[in-house]
Parts: sequence; structure tokens; C-alpha cells
Amino acid sequence: MLQLGKLEDLIKKAKNYDDVAMLEIVDMFQPVVRKYSRMMNHDEDIASELVLALIELVHNIRLDKLDAPNDYVLISYIGRSLYHKYIYVSQKRCAVVNCEASYEDDAELERASYDPTIPKFSNDIEMMDFLRRELTNKEWFCVQLIVLQGHTATEVSEKLGITKQAVNQCKNRALKKLRNCL
Repeated sequence: MLQLGKLEDLIKKAKNYDDVAMLEIVDMFQPVVRKYSRMMNHDEDIASELVLALIELVHNIRLDKLDAPNDYVLISYIGRSLYHKYIYVSQKRCAVVNCEASYEDDAELERASYDPTIPKFSNDIEMMDFLRRELTNKEWFCVQLIVLQGHTATEVSEKLGITKQAVNQCKNRALKKLRNCL
């Protein structure tokens, strides 16, 4: 348990390059770092980046600029800073993943242009007609509501008057058919 005033003292010591104090601060915020790492599928890189951000923050924090630098304010400030760093890093990673996905999509399009077994569509209407012909009415309705319109399985089950499990089975069956067709 953190004693009142202890975090402020640890920060002052860490700013003077006391390694033990810095390790105590890092250990104190390790649960927050693990939480954000877990949210990124246990990505160790984000954990390292957050620990580095914490160390930078401790070295750069201006205790004299805070209104009342007690432990509650400092914990809140550091927690918020780690949250903002997590958002920044996750958005950066998302941008990288989106770029990688676009290269994969380009390769897939290039492969499709040479492969005669892959159906080619000149517009979205042709693609929708193809999908409509391949699926039953119920499967089409489920895919349309869940995948295209973003409804939940619960909402679709209420509209169709069937169980949520039946909706999920229908959706999975439809997606399997589409994977086999395409």
C-alpha cells in the first residue's frame, strides 16, 4: 500500500537518478502497463514503450507546476499520461496494420486478375447479386444485418424470432459458403 507522500518523494529521488526509486515507481504502475499490454493482445513492445514513457514522464514532470502535488494527483496524472501514450501507440500500430493490409489486398487483386477461377465483379451491385444467389434467404438476411449493417446477433435473433445460437450458426454457414465460392 502506498503511503501518503511516498510517490512524490520517489519521483524527487528518481529525478536525481536514483535507480531504486525509479524501479519502485515502475513496479507501482506495472498493473496499468500490463492492462494496456493485454488490450493489445499481450504485445511486449507496447509494454516496453509504456515503461519508457513512464520513465520519461518521471524525469520530465514538473512538480512545482502541479496545483497540489499529492499522491492522488500524481497517480491520476501518470495514469492519464500512460493512457494517452497507449492511445497514441495503438493508433500508430493500427496505421501500420492498415498499410500492410492494403499491400495484401493489392496482391490479392493482382492474383485475382490472373486466376480465372476467382469471380470478377465490375461493381458492388454485381457482387451483391452474386452473394445473393449463393446464399439462402435466411443466410443472406443474417449476413446483411450482421456483417454489412453491424447489428448484433441478439438484434437479428429478435427480428427473425429465432435463438441467438441459430443466428450465429446461420451466419457462420453463410460465411463458409462465401469463402468456398470466393
